[in-house]
Formats: sequence, C-alpha cells, structure tokens
Amino acid sequence: MPYLPPTQCRRITALLVPADDAHPVRVVQVEDHARVISETIGGGLLDETAALLPDGQAVTLYLDEDRLAAGLPNNPRAARLAAHLRLRHRIPSAQLRGDLLVTGLDAAHADTNVPSSVLAAARRAGLLRRDR
Repeated sequence: MPYLPPTQCRRITALLVPADDAHPVRVVQVEDHARVISETIGGGLLDETAALLPDGQAVTLYLDEDRLAAGLPNNPRAARLAAHLRLRHRIPSAQLRGDLLVTGLDAAHADTNVPSSVLAAARRAGLLRRDR
C-alpha cells in the first residue's frame, strides 16, 4: 500500500472480526492508511494476505504480524468466515489469531470496500446480523 498522509486517504468499508467474543463482528469505516488499519486491529505491524474468492472478487485479510509471538488468542470466528469464503488453504486456522480486518482489493492492489459476497458469507456463518 503506498504511503499517503492520513489527510489524503480514502474512507473504505471493511469487516472487523474481533477475536474476543464479547465484541461483535461488524462493518466499520476506516481510512485506507496502514496506521489506521493497524490501530483498528490492535496497533501491531500488519500482516496482509491477498486472496481471490471463488466469485472472482479479491480481498485483503489483515492480521497483526506478531500475533503468534505475542500470544494473541485464536479467532474461531475468523476461521469460520475463512471456511465460508473457502480460504482455509490461504490462512490455516492456527494462524488466525487476534482481530481480523477484511477489505476489498482492486486491480491496482489498493484497498477498496469489502465485497458484498464477504458480508453475505459472514451472515451465512452467523457472524453478522442481516441489518449490518
């Protein structure tokens, strides 16, 4: 992701899947900036994985880069979403620790709004209410 000062960033819609069950899975608005995305998932360095969904849409999965060393908790809701998106081969469940942020990804590899197919999968998985 190219560096842009936060004042020049676009706002995008993303799906936040917290590891803590006390916090709901929700759609959030974030600025398309590494620092803001990092703060959204806890403030660590970003580990970003680009993936192509079965419907042809591209997404970026953001996790804390130091999640294993930091002992962040497993995120079974993120594993369930990955299974519904057929992405288990891209990120094994054991690596889904800490909070997960999912954005869309365009042909220029820039973050975009999370695809509606991701939101639909989250609803099918019972992670996101219909009104979100």
